[in-house]
Amino acid sequence: MNGVDENPATFGAADDDLTGRLASKKMDLESGVLGKFFGSGATAPTNIAGFLVIGSFVMLAVSMFMTSTPDLVDYRKALGGLISAGLGFIFGAASKK
Repeated sequence: MNGVDENPATFGAADDDLTGRLASKKMDLESGVLGKFFGSGATAPTNIAGFLVIGSFVMLAVSMFMTSTPDLVDYRKALGGLISAGLGFIFGAASKK
């Protein structure tokens, strides 16, 4: 023995680990800052729509605690439209898969 581990299983595990780290690094470089937050590839549009729906729900809930004005009613209608559009996109994208 020359002090080197000659077990083939050890080499395979090291190669898998290196391959995984290289793939992760490549995805980090390709995705950019927004890609790290929203994801990349085919999942990004669905993730963005989900973020839009959740944010709209939060803003709608907060607006329920404010005194009602005509402008606030219009704002709530717009948020309802965003929620509906986002949910339609999410469920439409899910049915295509």
